[in-house]
Amino acid sequence: MGKSKKSRGSRAGAKKAAAQKQQQQQQQQQKEQQEKEQSAVDADPPKAEDSKQEPETQAPQAKETVEKGVEEQVSSQASAAASATEQSDESKNQATETSGEDGKEDTNDDKNTDADALGKNESVEDATPKDDSNDSTAADTTDPAAESATEGNAQDDETREQTRSKLDDALGNRPGREELAKDGVLGSKPGVADSLQATAQELDQKLRRSSLDQSLAQRPDQNALEEKGVLKKENVSNTLAQTAQDLKRQLSQDKLGDLLESRPDIDELKRRGMHSGLEVAPSLQDRRSSLERQIHADKVARNMETRPEASELERAGVLPEGSSEQGLAPGLARPKRDLEHQMRRDSVSRGLSSRPEPEELAAKGILPESSPLQDEQPTDNSRDENILRSRFAIALKGALHLEKLGLIDAQLKGILKNLIFDEDERIMAVVEVFETEHDVNDMLDGLLNVLRAHITGIMTAAE
Repeated sequence: MGKSKKSRGSRAGAKKAAAQKQQQQQQQQQKEQQEKEQSAVDADPPKAEDSKQEPETQAPQAKETVEKGVEEQVSSQASAAASATEQSDESKNQATETSGEDGKEDTNDDKNTDADALGKNESVEDATPKDDSNDSTAADTTDPAAESATEGNAQDDETREQTRSKLDDALGNRPGREELAKDGVLGSKPGVADSLQATAQELDQKLRRSSLDQSLAQRPDQNALEEKGVLKKENVSNTLAQTAQDLKRQLSQDKLGDLLESRPDIDELKRRGMHSGLEVAPSLQDRRSSLERQIHADKVARNMETRPEASELERAGVLPEGSSEQGLAPGLARPKRDLEHQMRRDSVSRGLSSRPEPEELAAKGILPESSPLQDEQPTDNSRDENILRSRFAIALKGALHLEKLGLIDAQLKGILKNLIFDEDERIMAVVEVFETEHDVNDMLDGLLNVLRAHITGIMTAAE
């Protein structure tokens, strides 16, 4: 009898201890979960994406989250109560098997245990204590574990209410989008989505950093800045700074004096083309040169307006005949004429070199056997007369050409003709050169030189 009571007492104490331990674990889990929620509400700032929503739309979401957490806690408590009931059933079966000697007392104890488990389940599911006036027996047989669970549930409800009120206050006092952008929590880069503001800011920072690094890499060093006078050398004490400046000024003056002493004079500048040679102020030399160029340009324009036509130049012998009709430039007319003469001369030379002799022509019947060409052979005197006559004609044409060009007047032309008819050796030599080279300009220059030399000789003899 005593042993059965002791065993029942030990089993009941073990059940109570297990239920209390399980209840403490559940309370500890609930407290940890509440602390996590509270720390998340107090510490986490609102994200950029959540800031798009208004406080009125976020508060119900937070409440739904809290209610879901409460429902999960209640479901966990209900599962814990169910596990406690299963444990009590197992202990009841064990007590029934071991209490064969005093079945009646064991039955009463099992009934009390079942009542305790039932009261515990009801307290966990309802989370409120039953009314004492309705059932005094249930109040007398209430388990301390159930009372502690009820108190824990009440505390949990109070904690949840406090958490909900704090969450509502935090959502109500949450700053707006403009304030977050002003404080730097949200990006304020226009034309960029909120989810990309952080990336855009990082890119801007990288660009500014790279630009700054490039500028720092290209900046001149201190020595270069000191040489340019941007920075002053700080290696001199304050007491010697004025003396150092005076010395620098004196060195600059000495250097300038050396440059002034070694500069070239006006004659040297004139030889180098750096000085115009006129007593004009340097500030007016450029203006003077520009005016001179303008005067020359105006003069050239007037000469171009009054220049003769190509036909007039052809009649004057300046241009070859037909050059204007052929559309050749004046610079190409003379080479063209020389080439034509040379081609005709070469053609005549080839024809003369390949022509047959009179005997061959007579043998072929082209010429009669008694040809007058064979009888009339030119003499040396007649050949010399023909050459002299052709040279006279060339020299007279040259004199006429000089008169047309305006290089000599009528009186000088008469003197030149007298020299030609007198068979002057110098004029004959000029004509012979022309017959060889066929250069009209050289012949005209030679005739002028002969005329000048003849006039100079006359003036010398007169003196």
